[in-house]
Amino acid sequence: MQIRPRYLLLYTIMEGWSRRPSIQQTWNLNETNRKKAYGGLIGNCSAKRLRRCIENLVAISLPKQAVHFTTGKKFKFKVNFITLTLPCPQGEHSDKEVKRQCLDVWIKAAKRTFGLKSYVWRAERQLNGNIHFHIISDCYMHYEILRDSWNKRLNNLGYIDTFEKKHGHRTPNSTDVHAVNNIKDLAAYMVKYMTKGNNTAESLRAQPPWTKPKNKIKFKKNGPKFQRVLSLNEQRVNGRVWDASTNLKTKDKCDFIIDSETAQLIDDAINKHECRHKVNDRVSMIFLKPGQLNKVLTTRYRNAWEEYLQKMRN
Repeated sequence: MQIRPRYLLLYTIMEGWSRRPSIQQTWNLNETNRKKAYGGLIGNCSAKRLRRCIENLVAISLPKQAVHFTTGKKFKFKVNFITLTLPCPQGEHSDKEVKRQCLDVWIKAAKRTFGLKSYVWRAERQLNGNIHFHIISDCYMHYEILRDSWNKRLNNLGYIDTFEKKHGHRTPNSTDVHAVNNIKDLAAYMVKYMTKGNNTAESLRAQPPWTKPKNKIKFKKNGPKFQRVLSLNEQRVNGRVWDASTNLKTKDKCDFIIDSETAQLIDDAINKHECRHKVNDRVSMIFLKPGQLNKVLTTRYRNAWEEYLQKMRN
């Protein structure tokens, strides 16, 4: 049994036995095909890893107190959600160059300015063709300090100078802070927002010879008119599509061999706590509602889970 932030995972490990790789796995392991398969978007496998990092971030984040920058009232929060954009056309700068000269430099500065440690970022393409970044972290960032810090890094590629020539000032509104205080299932909301488009990515991947490629484009209907969306090729991002801090990408697991005590915990979760469960050929999953994990886990498992989270915090 493996404990995850939003569910319990039950599976069987076969010791001393290895399965012969399938044709699909053999094709995926081929380095040439793997490089060819990269489509510049989030595929299903990448979405699973991103989902795991986001769930870890929400799980290790402790409630913190901050002061609202407009009302002056104190409030509690666990994670923040910000968007970093470009104030003018991206021009000849590649996506990799923007990430290297602006995003990477800003993350290093944020560690000093805001105490940034645990974070997840996702790159996306705007309708105007510019790249922009969504970032989830567990530290408070005042919007003015955040905006000034990001604008300073944008000028590494001359974006602020270009903006000043057109608008006459050097403080573009290039950042956005999203309110997430009233969201009940924060992890589910973050995962849905940050992994959107992963099905589109699968249709762009280079398909094995025995499959048919999918090239359908969906359009969003907004009222009586159709809202323009980017084509599949226009949505591609050159280079990394997402990344996270090292502590969130841990390969360590909080797992246990199922004994009589563990079996009783599983039975109580399903029958006593009425947790929804799903069973397939390989694994079984017991889904937990927000705040239900500590109620389901007994003392032994709760202590092990807290130690696991503390390792990621450190």
